[in-house]
Amino acid sequence: MNAPTVSHPDEERLSQLVERQLRGELSAEEKMELAELLDGSEWAQRRFVELAGFETALTEAHREPTDAFSFEHHKRRQAVAIARRSVPWLVAAACIAFVLWPRPGSDVAPPSGADKPHRPSNALAMVVNQVDAQFATPRAASDDGFTRGTYELRSGTIHLRFNNSADLVVESPARFELVDPLHTRLEYGSVRAIVPPTAKGFTVETRSAKFEDVGTEFGLRVDRDTDMESLLVFDGQVNVRSPKSNDLIRSVQGGQAFEYRDGKPSESETVRPEAFPMPDGIGFRRWLSERDKRLSDPGLIAMFSFERDKDQPTLLRNLQTSGSHTVSDATIHGARWGSGRWHGKDALLFDGPEDYAELNVDGDYQELTIAAWVMVNRLDNPLNAVFDSNGWDSGDLHVQIQRRGAPYTDLFDARDRDQQHWKPVVPMSEWAHLVATFSLVTGKTVVYVNGERAYACSLKKDSRIRPGVCRIGNWLAIGQYAPVRSFNGRIDEVAIWDRALSEAEIQAEMRRGQPTLLWANP
Repeated sequence: MNAPTVSHPDEERLSQLVERQLRGELSAEEKMELAELLDGSEWAQRRFVELAGFETALTEAHREPTDAFSFEHHKRRQAVAIARRSVPWLVAAACIAFVLWPRPGSDVAPPSGADKPHRPSNALAMVVNQVDAQFATPRAASDDGFTRGTYELRSGTIHLRFNNSADLVVESPARFELVDPLHTRLEYGSVRAIVPPTAKGFTVETRSAKFEDVGTEFGLRVDRDTDMESLLVFDGQVNVRSPKSNDLIRSVQGGQAFEYRDGKPSESETVRPEAFPMPDGIGFRRWLSERDKRLSDPGLIAMFSFERDKDQPTLLRNLQTSGSHTVSDATIHGARWGSGRWHGKDALLFDGPEDYAELNVDGDYQELTIAAWVMVNRLDNPLNAVFDSNGWDSGDLHVQIQRRGAPYTDLFDARDRDQQHWKPVVPMSEWAHLVATFSLVTGKTVVYVNGERAYACSLKKDSRIRPGVCRIGNWLAIGQYAPVRSFNGRIDEVAIWDRALSEAEIQAEMRRGQPTLLWANP
């Protein structure tokens, strides 16, 4: 990599560290040096992404030819991916715009007065995800994150990530103390630790023992009433040590369980995995807690939550049953049930040219909004259907994704002029929030990708919006004009409003369904 002309005292050293990182040659000391350079420095963070993206994009450009648009997009995507893998705190600082921090005695709420979240030098951990988390007074997490000290989680579940990339999922009721990045004390409660090589030696200490991780995943539970302590190693190895002398008591391997009863250690066959919180389950629980509330959203005429009905597996149910019932349930053809945004959440997998779910959107509308959570596996066709009317009559609409990832909409016989395209495209192989609004009131159709405008076009105001029979994940080819436009990937949720949502409403809807609180626009 050719270093640019040095215009900052740290730029030459940053370039050297990034080059070594891309070659996988960074030592532990150099990793810490890189993290310190990036910590709190917007200049260093921007330069890191530029350097990493430039090198990776050049490598990919030699691999296969591509046009300028996809080259720039690929370069940016790869840079962000490298940043995510290399420096978790950089990603957290850049991407956690909507992280919810706990307030004393109240539900977790977003910090006020801060446009750009940051990590102070004394913070040990940040929130990755949470559901219904309430902390006791006088001490709870601040807007700056979790610093050293004791925390009492009275309700809910919270997922913390330390600055060494160790994850700790805590389920209430729990009382725990953050001592340092490698040391947590658990007075009572249930936790799951997921420890990468960068945090080898991560230890959760209880009254009876120190449970030292050797690069693995384990669950630990301390019963508040009986003081019984239960350990289950999901993978790898945990060393159980004396809390006083630090002597090794025993090593517990993956699949093994261990208990302390009345201070006496023993192996156990009664400890079950479900006793420990799952990180992927938090987002699903948060979504479930919001699901029924969303049905009272003004103008919401359909919400397909994509939850499998065991008795009717080919039925995709519209949960919105109040109002005029203008949108029917959907019938699934070909598409198969698979995993959604979280562990335990369903989605439909579309991977064949005849896969779709069909429904009826009855009536004429002045405005309409269609929102969907999608994961694109491939863009096989010039146009790939997400939500399409079965025809080309006046008022029929089409929401599709072009081969290059750009979203596209069409309201038959209504598109006028002034098409606009912005940079956001639908990413590949990751969840994305796609929203299309149609308004004869404003004379505009606008498409958003992950809360950002991606496409807009003027509409003739004397037109009509009449979707009729529609397909999710495909379109109905008519007559001799029959190109394949089937969607290839997963769809997790579809919602429809009989009004045009504002950009702020779309962003709020996106945050309600985002996979984690650290999820951000790719």
